[in-house]
Amino acid sequence: MLSENSICLEEISEIEISDFPFIQKFENNQYRHIELYTKDDLEKVDHHPTWLFVIKDVVIFKCNIETQKIYYIPQKNFTDDLFNYWLTHILLPIYFNMSNIYYFLHAGTVEFDGSAVLFMGHSHAGKSTLTNHLLQKKHPLICDDKLATYEKDGKFFAVPSHPYHRPYRGIEDLGLKANNFITYELPIGSIYDINPIQKEQPIKIEKLNGIEKFKCLRYSTEIDLPIYMKERFEYITKMSNTIPIYKIYIPRDLDKLDEVYEEIKIHQKNLRRENDT
Repeated sequence: MLSENSICLEEISEIEISDFPFIQKFENNQYRHIELYTKDDLEKVDHHPTWLFVIKDVVIFKCNIETQKIYYIPQKNFTDDLFNYWLTHILLPIYFNMSNIYYFLHAGTVEFDGSAVLFMGHSHAGKSTLTNHLLQKKHPLICDDKLATYEKDGKFFAVPSHPYHRPYRGIEDLGLKANNFITYELPIGSIYDINPIQKEQPIKIEKLNGIEKFKCLRYSTEIDLPIYMKERFEYITKMSNTIPIYKIYIPRDLDKLDEVYEEIKIHQKNLRRENDT
């Protein structure tokens, strides 16, 4: 689990921001001014052992990758809830991205018969809604939003993030705590790219091939910073050649979610049958 990695947190009283002259601004939907400060240009240097992450008026983080320490200075609007949100939901994924430990995908992810199944799609496609529905069907949560992945011996794995999910649009809110949460890594079994359709249209699942698989993963990349570009291109190329990816057409109708779930169950059962033969 991301939060269980051996990182030390320590509050300090002073950080010299002028030591970090290169600034990367972040677009976000939390109505906060947030910036990443580095000592070298992100586009010219991959390795950044020390850097700052600033959430204006809330908290300043100083991250040291080599010592695995995260220092922080509370700002005027600091609260424990805001600190937990920014640390857990935003800072830690950026930390592991800057460390080049994990590749992050924007995906709701649950467990199906011992493997991780990912649901991706553009904003408002219905990832959180479908993830929430699968949780109601007793599938354990792996990740609601930012999924950490890595490759080992030709296999790709999903790393659980935190036991919260948001089936709603919330500001600086971790969400609801899942009753059933996976706390260990699982192999990635398959990926679905959600495509919303009109409610009268039929549910369909189509297999993607070739460059379409790569595009799906590239467009679903989370925390897309301009570092380790060659390694990350090679990573998703290998993933697209290894993991089956499907386009799933889902009607914009909450009353049809049970039908969608049944189609996914049947599809997963057929995939297991194919893998066993």
